[in-house]
Amino acid sequence: MKSAVFTREQLAASQAYEDSKDLLLAVLEEGKTYTKQEAEEALRAYRLGERREK
Repeated sequence: MKSAVFTREQLAASQAYEDSKDLLLAVLEEGKTYTKQEAEEALRAYRLGERREK
């Protein structure tokens, strides 16, 4: 089963990310889609000071 994917704007508008909206918009790339797990991992990595190069 495939996980649902969302744009960063859709995730930022979600109540689930209400407290992290600005950070989410800064961390995720415009024009890409993310699963909720990928968004959580990006936020966690930023908060831990990790930089992920892709």
